Amino acid sequence: MITLVGALLVVAAFAASAGAAASTTKLPPCTQKALTAGLKRGSAQPKGAIFTKPFACASGWAYSGVIVGGKKNGVEATAVYQAKNGVWQTVDRARPCNTHAIPKKIYKGACTTN
Repeated sequence: MITLVGALLVVAAFAASAGAAASTTKLPPCTQKALTAGLKRGSAQPKGAIFTKPFACASGWAYSGVIVGGKKNGVEATAVYQAKNGVWQTVDRARPCNTHAIPKKIYKGACTTN
């Protein structure tokens, strides 16, 4: 009987830890490589955009500078990204900026430039 109770406790602890791990979403890395890949995903993909600095990330949101229209005659802009399924994807920044969904830590760079 004691062995059965011990086994049930181990199974319950394992199930609880597995459930906790499953509910935690992994954020993508905050790197130039990850954000550059994110320029090709999402609803606001700037065509032919070239990643530039600065960039920053916070709580599943990120922004970076981009050049749209080529390096020689391009225009500087800001790309905003949201983490989804472990990768960055571009989003139209109007809604998350207007509703202050962008974390305060990166709000100025993501929402008040360009």
